[in-house]
Amino acid sequence: MSKAREVIQLCEGSNTVLDQVRSLSSGTIAGLINNNKYSEIEKVRTKFLQFVIGATNSDPKAYKNWQEAWDYFKKTYDLKTLKLK
Repeated sequence: MSKAREVIQLCEGSNTVLDQVRSLSSGTIAGLINNNKYSEIEKVRTKFLQFVIGATNSDPKAYKNWQEAWDYFKKTYDLKTLKLK
């Protein structure tokens, strides 16, 4: 196996749901919450990240991808108040 392929495999292997959530753009989050105020985007980003960290600490394979985690997050929290439903 080439060195380049080994590096690619290492990178692919580290692409966890938590990595995906950490790398979500502000634009993506703005679209998900229908709000483009950075203060609101950052509040949601922080809460979503905490939500995923909590889930993946107890079960690293809790979600297949960030989209699945987001579906559970929005069922659990009111996106305007960030309080539990």
